[in-house]
Amino acid sequence: MNRQQLLHERPQLRADLLSLEKKIESERVPRVMAYLDRCGATFEAVPGWPGWYAARWHDEGNFGDHARRWACCADVEMDCEWPYALAFKARVEAQEAEQ
Repeated sequence: MNRQQLLHERPQLRADLLSLEKKIESERVPRVMAYLDRCGATFEAVPGWPGWYAARWHDEGNFGDHARRWACCADVEMDCEWPYALAFKARVEAQEAEQ
């Protein structure tokens, strides 16, 4: 059984898990976003994948001369990294509003 099936079939588990994920990630997401900002990350909606958002960045000190890309889905039932997807989405929307 995958995450989507489990959360759909067990509503109380879904509520408990999402509450726990929100609590844990509310502390991590700002630190991760600050790291991405320091690395000059860009954010984008993933073409052809509604609800998916990505960050691209370089961090030669940790990863060498390789570009990094991290994509995640804003749907809580599809991806446990949904809090990051919402943060990426907010950046994408802010970029679009500036244009």
